Amino acid sequence: MSGFDEQAVSELTAGDEAFERRLRAALAATVADVELAPLAGAAVLADRRAPRRRWVASGIAAAAAGALVVGGGAATTPARGGSARPAPATAGGPRETLFGVSVGWLPDGLARYGQTVITAKQQAKPWYLQTVNFAIDGDVDRARATGSYYSMMVLRPSTASPVPDVDAWRERETQSDRNLEGLSETFERVTVNGRDALLIRAEIGSEVRSAGMPAGSGQIQTPRVAYSLYWRVDLAGGGSVGVGVGGPDRAAVQRIAESVDADGPLPGPADRATAAAQIRAAAQTAFDGTRELDMLTALEDPQRLRPPLESALATDRDSVRKTKFLGFEDWADRDTEVMFLSATEAVVGVRVAAVAPPGTVSSVPTGDESTAIETDLRFVVVDGEWKLTVMSWCSITQFAVPGCPMQ
Repeated sequence: MSGFDEQAVSELTAGDEAFERRLRAALAATVADVELAPLAGAAVLADRRAPRRRWVASGIAAAAAGALVVGGGAATTPARGGSARPAPATAGGPRETLFGVSVGWLPDGLARYGQTVITAKQQAKPWYLQTVNFAIDGDVDRARATGSYYSMMVLRPSTASPVPDVDAWRERETQSDRNLEGLSETFERVTVNGRDALLIRAEIGSEVRSAGMPAGSGQIQTPRVAYSLYWRVDLAGGGSVGVGVGGPDRAAVQRIAESVDADGPLPGPADRATAAAQIRAAAQTAFDGTRELDMLTALEDPQRLRPPLESALATDRDSVRKTKFLGFEDWADRDTEVMFLSATEAVVGVRVAAVAPPGTVSSVPTGDESTAIETDLRFVVVDGEWKLTVMSWCSITQFAVPGCPMQ
């Protein structure tokens, strides 16, 4: 799918104490930005304006990493100000294709306005969850304020382990929301095209906050009711995919779900192995500070980044040269596989050493004063070659390369 909302690459850990702590911190620290989407619960607290930068260091996690639970931001269709407008939804045929899953029907007038990708870790096995929102009002801010928008999510595993079934999803939702005051949920077993499904009715109060926090410390909401459906599709060729649809109208949510075709092949290019090799090579080149300007050859828009990089090399070459590729993130003792979102978009987890703000102490040895960062990088196809996006590069190099564009 095009127009991937890069700043939304985020991490969500559920089902353990860390998730609860992160959710409390996010609700306390990001009151102005947290949005509870129609797909209520842990899976889609995801529409914030900061890239995921999980710094493995002490002292800057909260300041530099942004929220660990929520993500969102400017892409080809930004929704930042009161006048922001969504991009028109595709007309005719499947209205959208998300992570290889097509949607055949959407309510009249819907327009896409936000996308996210989340790496959800459960027992050291990651799932990749991609979401998209559709506004039914011309103004995105109005749709957000009133809850008059729909959401869809697609959950795919990176290993042979299946995504959650209906029972596991209910447990996940229950655990993640049990300490939220102002949000109540009821669950109902239904079907979607003959498959077992879970219908969640979420009643959202005027304020949603972590249990035990004082009134006024949470996210102010317009009181409303939202519905969501989740079901799992076990694929004929092996593997599974989880699908969720949410919105303010139960009948419309059901109809959208019934129009979904999740039985298609995995998204990605025809030659996945070659593409993955190109992506890995680009990641290594982009974060080898000793290459200096040659790092730009691995980026989608090198001319845009040349001026700030040249300036940084002229004023503080040592900081730039401390950028170092440390390897790909390990999931269950194995390298992260490249996750293809479409034939021209992909995400991969990496570890990179880079200069951090003064006073930062890294908890992972890097061999110099730089800080180890774990993050997800996005790659796109440019003139037939896989390249790292500007925002992915700048999210790591921003302190060594002042003026690096973040959108």
